[in-house]
Amino acid sequence: MGKLRILVVDDDPVLREGLAALLRFDQGLDTEVVGTARDGQEALVRCIADPPDVVVMDIRMPRMNGIEATRRIVREHPEIKVLALTTFTTQEYVAPMLAAGASGYLVKDSTDELVGAVQAVLTDEFYISPKVSSVLVRMAMDDQSKTSTASPEACGGPGPDLDPPTRHRLILTDREEESVRWLAHGYSNAEIASAMGVSVGSIKGYLARAAEKMGVRDRVQLLILATQLGMVTPRIDDEGL
Repeated sequence: MGKLRILVVDDDPVLREGLAALLRFDQGLDTEVVGTARDGQEALVRCIADPPDVVVMDIRMPRMNGIEATRRIVREHPEIKVLALTTFTTQEYVAPMLAAGASGYLVKDSTDELVGAVQAVLTDEFYISPKVSSVLVRMAMDDQSKTSTASPEACGGPGPDLDPPTRHRLILTDREEESVRWLAHGYSNAEIASAMGVSVGSIKGYLARAAEKMGVRDRVQLLILATQLGMVTPRIDDEGL
C-alpha cells in the first residue's frame, strides 16, 4: 500500500484539527493526506471527491450522524475503512455503529490507541478499545438470556453429547484460555502480556489461535462467543466501561 489517506470527521473544530495533526505527524504512519470534515454529510462528499483509506468518525454530529454516514460509506465505498472515535460507550451507540459497518470503535479519552487502531483496520483486523469490551459482553449476555428461554426445538433440537463450553475448553490450551479471560476484562495486549509474563507477540498469537479454533474472525467475536459459552465471567461496571 502507498501513502495513507485519512479523513477525520468531527463537529468539534479543536478536536478535529488536533486529531488530524496527531495522525499527520505520527512517525508510525506513512501519511500522504489527512483531511477533515465537519459532519457525516460532508464526509460523504469527501469520500466521493477524494477517497481516503480510513475515516475516523465521530457519532453525534449535526446534519448527518456518524452511524448513517458509516452505513453509506461502507455500502458505497467498501474499500474505505471506518473507525469510530466517540465519547459514547453504551450499547445504544456501540451496537448501531458496528452494525453500520465500522471496522473499529475507540473512545476519545484513548487517543493513544488511535495510530494502532488505524494500522489494525488497514490490515482487515477489527479493533475494539478495551474500554468498550464490557459493552460487547453485555450485548452477548443479553443475547444469551434471550436464547436460553427458547425450547430445544426452537434451537434446532438437542445438542451434542459434549456441552459447548466443555468442547471449546478442550481445544484451547491453558495459555490461550487465560489470554481470553484477560481480554474479557478489558485488558489490552500489552497489559495481558505483562500480567502473563510473556511478550505482546505471544499474546497476539494466543488470541489468534483461540479465534481460529473457535471459528471466529476477530477478538470481538471471540469475546462474545467465550461469554456466551460461559468460558469467561467478565467484570461489568455500572457505566458499561
